[in-house]
Amino acid sequence: MRFLFSIALLGLLLSCNKEKKLLNRLNDHTWNIDQSIRSVIDQDGNETIFEDGQNAGTISIYDDPLGFDGLKEAHFIYTNYLGQTSDFIATFYVNEDATRVGFAGALCNSPFECDLLFTVSENKKKSQVWTAYGSDNTYFFPPDTYNANKVDHIKWQLRLSR
Repeated sequence: MRFLFSIALLGLLLSCNKEKKLLNRLNDHTWNIDQSIRSVIDQDGNETIFEDGQNAGTISIYDDPLGFDGLKEAHFIYTNYLGQTSDFIATFYVNEDATRVGFAGALCNSPFECDLLFTVSENKKKSQVWTAYGSDNTYFFPPDTYNANKVDHIKWQLRLSR
């Protein structure tokens, strides 16, 4: 019993370290969006790219300006292939195993279920790759947990560097 407790405690400590390590890596830096790739994935799994933009904006991550301990904020500036710019500030968070990053309430007017959520597929000191999935051009719902009765899904991949 004591052995199982020790393993569980060690797992908890390691998972907290992953979250903290990623937050420390991202914090107090401006990340360039070197490439933004948006595509449609059809019901057969075929992917069609409809945007492949270069130098598409920046994401700056920093400590909460109100001084709340542990909270982070992010300033996200993104320009799509049509020249339309999204510019928002949101609370930034990382899940406990450092596989997902999120921007709370970033892309909708509702306080519920509207976080912009990316899966971290590359986590390096000076480069990151984040991917978001959605239905009907809604990026904050992963397709495996939300389906708005659409047969196609949208994929948005950001390649970041600092």
